[in-house]
Amino acid sequence: MGRSPNTKGERIEITDIKLLCKGPDQGGHNFRQCPSWTVALFGGIDCQKDCVKYAVYAFGAQGKRRALVDSGSIPRDESLKFYDVKAKLADIGNFEVVGALRKLTPRFLMDSGFWTHEVYQIVRELQHEQGRNRFILCKGDSHTAGSFKPYRRTGITEVKGPSGEKYTLPSEMEMLLVNGDYFKDQRMKDLMPLSEEVVETLRSVCETDEQFEEALDAIVPFEFPGIESWPDADAFIAELAAEEKVWVGAGSGRSGKDGLGRLRREWRKRRSTMPNDYGDATDYACCAAQRFQIHQWTQEMADEAIERVERGLGNTAYTKAAGEGSHTKHIDGGKRASRGNLRRPDTIEERANQGPL
Repeated sequence: MGRSPNTKGERIEITDIKLLCKGPDQGGHNFRQCPSWTVALFGGIDCQKDCVKYAVYAFGAQGKRRALVDSGSIPRDESLKFYDVKAKLADIGNFEVVGALRKLTPRFLMDSGFWTHEVYQIVRELQHEQGRNRFILCKGDSHTAGSFKPYRRTGITEVKGPSGEKYTLPSEMEMLLVNGDYFKDQRMKDLMPLSEEVVETLRSVCETDEQFEEALDAIVPFEFPGIESWPDADAFIAELAAEEKVWVGAGSGRSGKDGLGRLRREWRKRRSTMPNDYGDATDYACCAAQRFQIHQWTQEMADEAIERVERGLGNTAYTKAAGEGSHTKHIDGGKRASRGNLRRPDTIEERANQGPL
């Protein structure tokens, strides 16, 4: 018989996450600031019945470093209709890079799980106003659960409206089907601070130096701003630690074995009343970084692009988000670049000349 779902599972603790919070005096950064090593910003938006929560993360070259830049909650009540959320999302604008002239604009994955049709309409209008790659639809994908595939790409063509009517969305409307288990597993591993004890434990289970270096390289710890500058730190951190991975006990259905009689491992809330929206927003941000292939942006490419941008800016302290230049040409009626060309690392030099980072 397996362990009860109530048994403490595999999880990260709040105290572990707080160890990753460092202000400038500790070599870190403040809330709403991008660390100097930032290459691009990606964010996730989680939609719930009564609010919309978002998180913005800075990513370094090849995704080797990640740091929380901004987070917030947009309430939805009688005084704020869901559709009015669009204006507030559009206002999540540029963030300064510490010690540089650049200002970066994040790209978001927006969850369409709640208020689906309203979210479709919001994203469609935001894409029309700000470019097709600034906001992209996403939702959880149960079909990829347990697999190593982080996401699947699909398109939206026809949906039903709130009153049952059907309408067609543009064929280029993209949706990512996100494997929640994949990103939760990754997040739990990466939220573990790289203390000497963690490194020694990792070394003990690796047979060769090559295995140890690969295992160490696969861990990309999160960096969080100093607590003093982060207004909603406690709530955010609590939601990152709201879930745990448990063995499901013997029985049937949700609390037992699967149809083949095997024990299951599932991600569940530590308490049913604990929200985990910021955790989901973090997973969407990491998925967005993979969607735009941040892992292919080598340090050399990033350094060269940043140097070109800084040199071109001079006294101007504004720069668009990565890749927007090519997309804007398409919106204005120019010839559309292929999907592959928009995402290939060898276009960084071209983007740098347009001030994209």
